[in-house]
Amino acid sequence: MRKFHKGKKGFTLIEVLVVVAIIGVLATIISLAAMAAVKSSQTNAAKTKLTNYWKLGAQIIDQVNLGFTTIKSPDQLSSLFAIRINADSKNVIVSDTVCSSLSDEQVYFQYKYSPANKLHPYELKRITIVYKGQYYYTNDGKIVTGPKDKLPTS
Repeated sequence: MRKFHKGKKGFTLIEVLVVVAIIGVLATIISLAAMAAVKSSQTNAAKTKLTNYWKLGAQIIDQVNLGFTTIKSPDQLSSLFAIRINADSKNVIVSDTVCSSLSDEQVYFQYKYSPANKLHPYELKRITIVYKGQYYYTNDGKIVTGPKDKLPTS
C-alpha cells in the first residue's frame, strides 16, 4: 500500500471537478451567445432581402402603371418580377390573393388591381418569403414582420 506524503504537488479531485464545472458553464454561455448572433444575422438577412425585393417590385409596378412596360394580363407580372429579382420563375409567385404557404427560396408578391384607377391600376400590397424555414413579410417595404411559424390569413 502506498502512503501519501504531505507537501507533494498536485490537484485534488474536488479542484479538478470545480474547474471542469466552470469550463462547462462558460461553454454554455458562449454557445448560447453564438446561437443568438446567428439567429439575429438570419433575421437581418431576411429583412434586407425583403426590403430590396420591395424596391424592385415597386419599380416594376411603376413601369407597368406608367406604360413603360406593357402587360396583356396580370399573369405576365410573374416573369417581370422573376427577371428583376434574378430568380427562377418557378420560385416567384405573383397573385392578388393572400399567401397561404410557401417553400424555401420562393417569393410571393401580392398586388391589388383596380381597373377603375386609370393612373395606378396596379399596387404592391405585400411581399412574403420563407428564409431558413421561417416566414417574413412586409406590407410597405420598411417594416418587416418575422420570423413567424405561419402566415396570417389577412
